[in-house]
Amino acid sequence: MELGLILEHCLAHYWLHCNVMIQTADVDVLVYSYYPYTSDHCQAAYPVQVNHFDGQRMVNPTMFPEKLHQLHGCPISVLTWHQPPFVELKWDEHSNSLRASGFEIQLVDHLARLLNFTVDLINLTLIQPQLYRLANGSSEGPMEFLLERRANLSLGYFRKTARRNQLLTTGMSYYSSPLVAVLQRETYLIGSLALLTFPFEWTVWLILLGSLALQIAIRRAGVPVLELLLGQSLARLPRSWLHRLVFAHWLYAVMPLRICYQSLLFHLIRMQLFAALPVSLEQLLAENFQGVCTGNTLRMLHEMPLVAGRTESFSGLATPYDQEVLDSLQQTGGHKVFAIAGMDVTLAYLRSSSRPDSYHVVGQPVNVEYAGLYMPKHSYLYEKVDHAIRRLDDTGFIQAWRRAAFVAHRREEKLPQEHDRRRYISNSQLSGVYKLMTVLYSICGFVFAGELLLQRWRDRRTGRRT
Repeated sequence: MELGLILEHCLAHYWLHCNVMIQTADVDVLVYSYYPYTSDHCQAAYPVQVNHFDGQRMVNPTMFPEKLHQLHGCPISVLTWHQPPFVELKWDEHSNSLRASGFEIQLVDHLARLLNFTVDLINLTLIQPQLYRLANGSSEGPMEFLLERRANLSLGYFRKTARRNQLLTTGMSYYSSPLVAVLQRETYLIGSLALLTFPFEWTVWLILLGSLALQIAIRRAGVPVLELLLGQSLARLPRSWLHRLVFAHWLYAVMPLRICYQSLLFHLIRMQLFAALPVSLEQLLAENFQGVCTGNTLRMLHEMPLVAGRTESFSGLATPYDQEVLDSLQQTGGHKVFAIAGMDVTLAYLRSSSRPDSYHVVGQPVNVEYAGLYMPKHSYLYEKVDHAIRRLDDTGFIQAWRRAAFVAHRREEKLPQEHDRRRYISNSQLSGVYKLMTVLYSICGFVFAGELLLQRWRDRRTGRRT
């Protein structure tokens, strides 16, 4: 009885290599342990004799036998949620069951074949992340499931943080991606008034104004000087040859400058020139930008000292998907807002966008996020799972699965949106034609109305004379 209680205590605390030595009345020393997974039971601690002392030595040289080389088809609870392309959950109407696919599901299926266990999925898709207990008082989040040992594994783009590593156990990270800041270039588009002064530096404008003031000082009537500056012809020439020489010098000196200015201005208007774009998160915060990201990303960013001191500059959306964060960036209307998303998701989003050049990805990453399998603290599955992941990573299988999952997910997103995107591009292109035709028809209407009024006025004058 006491032996069973001791082994159950070891199982409850994930002490896999737990041996109990008992001395019998015949002065024999027996060593008992437990196998958590056998063909007769799953995750139970029944006493099994693994060794004994025959008076001179232990019969079995191995004191701690291997217990997890195979799990005999026992169910392993896997906590997950819909997070494509990592995990995609779909309900199968034919089998009336939940079907899972994706990059991380492939990884778990390989572990299941390697260790011979069945996957028991626990779906948390319908639970909003902001309602988890560690964030806001609820007790139905993935952290709580693992802390209370209601699940054996958890996956679904589960990002590593210092807090989670402190409370749980995780193996090697099989996915890493830098977090990048994305903003609209429209925010840095140079305005019409600023564009007029942009072609030359301020020193050139100051020299130009100084020369103009000097010419006006020489000639009190500064009108000819202004006419020459604007490229107009002089109505009358001065009588003095000295004044004529000054005007000729001014004309030939200003002509190249004016030609350069007009050429640069025309070129810049066609280029839609932008101001210097930010290159770091610090520069964005210095310019009073507001950051938008998912709730999970925001909780991870709060561990950064830079973000912890500027929490009012960041807000989290009630969504686990970076695509929706990037979609919300289009609705900001040119305000000082930037989105924070993963690099892979951002690049895929820009490739599928109809206006990829209207976005700017800040060169310096905000942070680097790592994803992995999380288990309860000191889980006895850690060594097996971590070893298997390392072998898969060394052979390149993880990278191949990840690449195939991202390509397949991008293709599925692109097909239903292709028709809408074509229609959107056509409408945006025709909108300029519609505006131009509206303006031309309006001008024609005004001209027709003016000619009609003028003709009536002439008819009235003719009638009065007769």
